Amino acid sequence: DIAIVVARAGDVFTVKCEDGTTRAVKDSELKQVFPWMDVEAVLSSEEASQLRSKTGAELLDASFAKKVAVAMANDQEVQHDAQALFVLGPSAAGKSHALRNGSVEVPRGALTLDGGFIRSVSTSWSKALDIAKSKRLGGLTNYFKDYFKAPMDKVKNQAADEAIRSRANVVIPDTASDFKATTAMVSKLLAAGYSLRFMAVFADKEVCESR
Repeated sequence: DIAIVVARAGDVFTVKCEDGTTRAVKDSELKQVFPWMDVEAVLSSEEASQLRSKTGAELLDASFAKKVAVAMANDQEVQHDAQALFVLGPSAAGKSHALRNGSVEVPRGALTLDGGFIRSVSTSWSKALDIAKSKRLGGLTNYFKDYFKAPMDKVKNQAADEAIRSRANVVIPDTASDFKATTAMVSKLLAAGYSLRFMAVFADKEVCESR
């Protein structure tokens, strides 16, 4: 009875039903109703190329980096005490939830170096979601990996470098799946004189995959 997705918060979607009511559903439930398709299966080659170009142009624009910095500050005044907290755990384990609900003691005035903030302020990301909704799809399977991730990583790395240069307090949610990248970040922070703390969020594999 789901007609359209109207909003998203983490892995929970607000959907409008055919009878006009709204309700919240998990990502796993939504995928049973709305299939996912590749960008190229939905758009023409010209449209897909334009989407790729616009995504890169938006994310690599200097003004976009400023929007991301504001979002990562979480409406706080950024403090510069060279304190860093790594929150480790697999995807969908609950790292963001633990940070949002106060389960974790975080450095005061910290920037949260999370790609989720980049997606939240990106009009290109919203456009991709709108395209999927217009086709009654749950999402575009390869948009993140093939279109969004490369420029997003550049923005995220730039935000991290600027934070470290100013000795800003930071929170780093990390799956640590790229162990080399994680250890490189640890080394960079230590070289800049940061004090580091680590915590881990655990969840069963079946739970993570269902989210």
